[in-house]
Amino acid sequence: MKRPRSALLLALRLLLACTVLLAVAGCSDDEEPTSSGSRGTASDAATKPTVGAGDRATTVTIYAPDQLQRAMNELKGGFEFLTEYTVVITQGSETDLIAGVQGGDRPNLLVADTTELMPLVDNGTIIATPTDFGTDPLLMLTAKGNPEGVPAQIGVFGEGSAFVTGLCAPDVPCGAAAQSVLQQAGVTPAADTVEPTGRRLTDNVAKGKVDVALVFRSDYMNRFFRTGALADPDFAPYVITYDIGTIEETDASKAFLEFLGSIAGRTILVQRGLLPLGSV
Repeated sequence: MKRPRSALLLALRLLLACTVLLAVAGCSDDEEPTSSGSRGTASDAATKPTVGAGDRATTVTIYAPDQLQRAMNELKGGFEFLTEYTVVITQGSETDLIAGVQGGDRPNLLVADTTELMPLVDNGTIIATPTDFGTDPLLMLTAKGNPEGVPAQIGVFGEGSAFVTGLCAPDVPCGAAAQSVLQQAGVTPAADTVEPTGRRLTDNVAKGKVDVALVFRSDYMNRFFRTGALADPDFAPYVITYDIGTIEETDASKAFLEFLGSIAGRTILVQRGLLPLGSV
């Protein structure tokens, strides 16, 4: 049985964790990893992490979409630093993760777009009201200082643009969001570069290969020292809202949700681009 840590020890560790996490999450400006060997994949049983019966009391298993990889890894590190629990994260496309749950997978927690979680709430798979995880708005991104003078106008992504433009592929969240915004604005996309991930597209902007791109704030925050978001773009706001729902409740899963709402947990989320509900 797990022993609760003393209040003084927890307070000291929380203070240290906040200092470390602010430095790591707020100052990192790293490129997209070339390997994803450390994460599980819901659609690939050979790589899906398993938890032995003896470990279930001290381990929290979480399904979370690919685009939240950095935030989840930092939450895992912070939570494991402050507690004696272990976190096992399985990542993949949101579609695959939810299909796995519908097919019988039972992680403790599932992170997904709010609208995608609701059917699982309605049918009782998620056993409690989901908790707010964060919101992620779509941005127009340029290199730091906007050296090419790109205007905050969605029309630059159309045909005949004077700028080198970039979009995500339509089958990933940042691409689907961009397509929705462009369609609503009546702009036919004519991107010079189409990338499979927002992180890769953001990296191209940071390196000066692309003048302007549509990406989520969580992608921007990975390269914020070398990129900048244009203020007040002329398109209707597009925001993804993520929730985290409980499928199998344990002491470990309850402790993780408490950490998520703590100063340390919210600091990680904000520094990785995920804003509190109602702030955008």
